[in-house]
Parts: sequence; structure tokens; C-alpha cells
Amino acid sequence: MVTHSPEVIIFFSGGYELGISRQVKFLPSLLIKYHPHNVVQIDYNAQMNLKDRVWLGIGYRNRNMLVGMLQCQNKLSTQNGIFI
Repeated sequence: MVTHSPEVIIFFSGGYELGISRQVKFLPSLLIKYHPHNVVQIDYNAQMNLKDRVWLGIGYRNRNMLVGMLQCQNKLSTQNGIFI
């Protein structure tokens, strides 16, 4: 019989919404992932929210990965997004 001991994976995330104007918001965020058998991963993200309908953003992971983000809300309850 093989037994596995549980592994601890820790996630820490945080962000803030800064109102630049009534129609523009800046949303920086951070995600840190700790796994005992891997290096610590850190994701830095920044998004601009335009009129609560369009979000444009960029993200960077400390392991040399860059991501572009585009999200739009076409109805009050529907959001569509694309990550490049």
C-alpha cells in the first residue's frame, strides 16, 4: 500500500481599485504561489477599467511570461475576455 503525505501549496493574492476619474479605474494586483518542491511564482497584473465596460491589462510572471488581457461587458450580466 502506498501512502501519500499531503503537500502544502500556499496562494496569496491582493489587489486594489484606484479611481482615476469617474469613468477610468486602475486595478493593480499580485498573486504569489508557494509550492515546497518548486520555485515561488509571482504574478504582477495591471488593468485599466474604462466605463465599467472594457478592461485592458497586462500581466507578468517572474518566470518570464508576459500576458495581454482584454475583457468587455456587452450586457449587464455577460462578460467576455481574451488572454493572449
